[in-house]
Amino acid sequence: AQFGDFANVAQHVIDTYVACGEQAWSQAVRLVLLLPHGSDGQGPDHSSARPERLLQLCNDDQDARLVHSSFLRRQLRLGFNTANVTADGTVSYAECGRLLQSVIGRQPTADELRALLSQLDGDQQGHVSFEQWSRFITSWLHNNEAVHVNWRVAWPTAPAQLFHLLRDQALRTYAKPLVVMAPKHLLHHAPCRDDIGAFVPGTCFQPVLATEWPAGAAPPRRVLLCCGQIRWELLRARATSKLTASVAVVSVEQLAPLPYADLEALRRSVLFANPDVQVWWVQEEPKNQGAYAYVVPRLRLVDIHVERYVGRGPSSSPGTGSYAHHRLESAAILKEALVDAAANVA
Repeated sequence: AQFGDFANVAQHVIDTYVACGEQAWSQAVRLVLLLPHGSDGQGPDHSSARPERLLQLCNDDQDARLVHSSFLRRQLRLGFNTANVTADGTVSYAECGRLLQSVIGRQPTADELRALLSQLDGDQQGHVSFEQWSRFITSWLHNNEAVHVNWRVAWPTAPAQLFHLLRDQALRTYAKPLVVMAPKHLLHHAPCRDDIGAFVPGTCFQPVLATEWPAGAAPPRRVLLCCGQIRWELLRARATSKLTASVAVVSVEQLAPLPYADLEALRRSVLFANPDVQVWWVQEEPKNQGAYAYVVPRLRLVDIHVERYVGRGPSSSPGTGSYAHHRLESAAILKEALVDAAANVA
């Protein structure tokens, strides 16, 4: 589409055939929707591809898919304890099949049961400890997460990211529709470029892009989570305000399925090493639109708790009709995202 907003007239087709094509019609497709999205001050009809609608159509259930979280481990332990546990604290392979059903919420297929038996490393009697079961099911959920989701929604903010995303869509072994919140002004934004090294063999799409933090430097006191082209505005404002030593910017490049493993790794990185770190969500869309309502509840599953929202307030319109007003709103967002950040430096 020339502008992602124009997908409005195709919403019926998206709802009826694309989002539910595999479940309702048993049709697996590799269709790619390239929907340019971004608040550039071009008016309400040229600002939003309505990512909130597309994310709402995703079957990524944060209550059922507690992947790679400490909460998942607690739930696995509770489920394990309800099984027929032997005196030495193990369960049989048959019990593991029932445990798998309780985790994924349905009867496992024959292939899934065969995979279960082939990957579980039990003892000679065919019994498995909790640690063995926990390692298996965590790996299983991670490997099968993208297979069971109805489609993929991504928000690339760099040329190499878009290249790898489209290449992966063509080469992956299973077919799913791909929705891309495509860039707008990033197409001619000079800093938005990649070296040839970002395209060579061994490189791939990164579901999460985080600020590279200098080795040995004190961890940041504030982490700004975002998605989309506002990432570049935050990086520019951070550098201009000389806050590179206290503020980190993290862009979530894939929204559905949310990359829980990458976010868990992020939480364990130096960016979250400070126990008093401030975690804020920043977006250019109104609060009732964009990715905020979808992403923030799921971040809690990996113990990332957003303390503050920074962005436009709730609105029935994706954008203002005044370019001057748009500029004022955008400047206010950047100012609030970096407010008092320097005072937080240890």
